[in-house]
Amino acid sequence: MLKSILAYLIWLSVLGYGAEFQVDHAHSSVEFKAKHMMVSRVPGKFKEFRGHWKLDEKTGKVTELAGTVTAESVDTNNMKRDDHLKNADFFDVSNYPELSFNLRKHNLSTSKMLAEITLLGITKPVLFNAEVSEVIKHPFSNDGKMIQAIILEGIIKRSDFGFGKKYADKIISEKIVIQISLEGRKK
Repeated sequence: MLKSILAYLIWLSVLGYGAEFQVDHAHSSVEFKAKHMMVSRVPGKFKEFRGHWKLDEKTGKVTELAGTVTAESVDTNNMKRDDHLKNADFFDVSNYPELSFNLRKHNLSTSKMLAEITLLGITKPVLFNAEVSEVIKHPFSNDGKMIQAIILEGIIKRSDFGFGKKYADKIISEKIVIQISLEGRKK
C-alpha cells in the first residue's frame, strides 16, 4: 500500500511540474549576424537544426535546453560566401559537422540563460537574454496540442572559438550576434 501511494505521488509530481518540448523546425530559426568591413551587419542562418527543452511548469523555469546545428546548412543568401564559411577558415564542416547548445542555468529574475556553445570542438559559456512564453493550446489544434516559444539572443567572440582566426577584426567583427527563436510542441 505504501509503495502504491509513493508511486502515485511521484507520478503526480512529474505530471504536474515537468513538461518536455520538441523543437518545431517550421516555426523556429537559428541565425547570426556579423559585421563586414565594420560597416554592415551580414545575416546568416542554419537550415538544419534540432532540439528540445524541459520546463518546470510550476515555476516556469527551463530546466534543460539542448540543440544541435548542422554546420553544412549555413546560408547567408550568397553561395560563394556560404562555400567559404564551410571550409577550414570558418566552420570546417569536414572536421566539425555540428555545433551544439546546452543550457547550464535559467535565471527567471533576470530573464537570462547561461549556455555552453560548442563550435570547432571548443566549448565556451555564453550568456543569452531569454524570453520564454507561456504554454498555450495551439488555436488550430483538434488534438489539444500545447506549444511554447523561447527566444534567445547572445554574443560570442570569434577569437574564443578560433573561428575565422586569419581574418582581422576590421574585415569581420570579433563579436557575432546569435539569435535563436524556438517554438516547441509539448510531448
